[in-house]
Amino acid sequence: MRKNFPRLGHTIPMVKLIAVILLLSSLSFSRGGISGILTYNGKPVNNALIKLYSSGKLVKQKRTNYRGAFTFWNVKNGLYHITIVKSGYKNYHINNIVIDGVIMPTEVKYPNIILSKPQIKSSQYRKPKSTNTIKPKIQINDKRNQARDRIKTKTTRSTSPPEHDNSQSGLYFYFFIIILFILYIKAAAKVTAKKTKKEANRKAVAEAKATIEANAVVTKAKKEVKTATKSKIKPSTPPKPKTKVKPKTKPKPAAKTKAKAKTSVQKKPSMNYMKNWYGKVLKGFRKLDYGRQYTLLRKLGSGRKVLTTKSEFNAYMAAYGSLHYSRYKFVFNKLLKGKTKLKKQNISIVDWGCGMGIGTYILLEELEKAGFSKRVSSCIFIDASKKALTDARNKIFNDKGSFNFNFLDLYTKNKDLKEDGEFDDIFKGVIKNISNKRIVKIHIFGNLLDVPGIQIESIYKTIIKTFKGENYFVCSSPMSTGGAKDGISKFLNYFKHKFENKIVIEFDNYFSGERVSYYSIRDQSIKKSSGDGYLALFNVKI
Repeated sequence: MRKNFPRLGHTIPMVKLIAVILLLSSLSFSRGGISGILTYNGKPVNNALIKLYSSGKLVKQKRTNYRGAFTFWNVKNGLYHITIVKSGYKNYHINNIVIDGVIMPTEVKYPNIILSKPQIKSSQYRKPKSTNTIKPKIQINDKRNQARDRIKTKTTRSTSPPEHDNSQSGLYFYFFIIILFILYIKAAAKVTAKKTKKEANRKAVAEAKATIEANAVVTKAKKEVKTATKSKIKPSTPPKPKTKVKPKTKPKPAAKTKAKAKTSVQKKPSMNYMKNWYGKVLKGFRKLDYGRQYTLLRKLGSGRKVLTTKSEFNAYMAAYGSLHYSRYKFVFNKLLKGKTKLKKQNISIVDWGCGMGIGTYILLEELEKAGFSKRVSSCIFIDASKKALTDARNKIFNDKGSFNFNFLDLYTKNKDLKEDGEFDDIFKGVIKNISNKRIVKIHIFGNLLDVPGIQIESIYKTIIKTFKGENYFVCSSPMSTGGAKDGISKFLNYFKHKFENKIVIEFDNYFSGERVSYYSIRDQSIKKSSGDGYLALFNVKI
């Protein structure tokens, strides 16, 4: 309850709001209403003209309905009088009607206004032409009615005092103020919650930037130290002209250059993600019209949907391909830095939730640059989409560069990692030497552990049972996802509790990759940005 309650900073505008409401209510409710019912001999008098005057000027006028009722609403504060006009009846006057509503609207009621007819003179009655001496009964009855009317008008000339009924209007007013107050508290609580979330996100980003800047400063300092040491060592080296004296061996270098030229022709093209894959897909995707591009972008579900068609693959690559490259390049450079032991051991890559195999492709590119291409023995792709698995397999075989993959070295397994239970059936009868301790396993978890519903504990249990020896884990998620750190830290904590002395954590923090150009579908333009994210890089001997 304390978190949702507004802060002290909101109390002053709250008081101001209530004051404004009261002021508006005093202005709006400084009015009232006048109502009444006309009767004659207990029967309602309809179609009578009621005129409302204020200081001798006609303000409003109305006619009574079939029940003889009339109402004047929205009457300003002041002194009024009413005149009632009806043919066949005497004019009726009501004076000194006071409307004095301040906070509550006042309503003046006249529930029983009795009208009277004028007296008829005897000369108006003519004698009938008939010779009978008996007067007709109609005239006698009319005279009796007239006499009754005279007596009633004398007694009812002074009308009953006006009645004020403010109870219902007052309740509605206070109920309205209470509802406004509750709505204001809820709105203030939402605003404070949003502010706290924004502040937390800003703090996290600031901390990440601070760590990145600190790492950059450290790397710069190391480079400066290396350059300084190299410059110091260079003068002590022997002079160059002494080593260059080779007069007799001039034709031999030409033969060597020819041999080198022959071998360079025989070399296979190296893997290039940005040119051979991302560049080609983006070129074809930009030829589509804006409506088609936007509909494909909405189908991706912020990059978390299981992709099933070729058009969805191309849209995903065009939207997120370059940012993935920026992020993975930072991650794999961290992984391969100083790992000279890997050149003497065989490597097996396991890509969990591989999708189109972007992570494995970029890792193979970095391994090829570092000279590890002869040590990669197998690749395993695991994903919920069969179409994605076939495309990943074909892409690696087509652009394998200097890697010598045999047909049985690439494995694909169609498995949804959101299913309950353990995943032991993925590796049964598929790989013979997966439990060999001499083979180094590199597990890639790219944009997977932050997806809601992923069975992190089941993945951890299958890894412990199946993969023996040295295992490297590369877990990364983009900053655009809200829980980028939560899933990765949960996965890392399982290994921390089990292998306290055998785990080596190389990196566990936010990071920012190098700036790359990417295609903005909404703006239809090329922009520059860096692939920011969260990375956990650690190795465990199981």
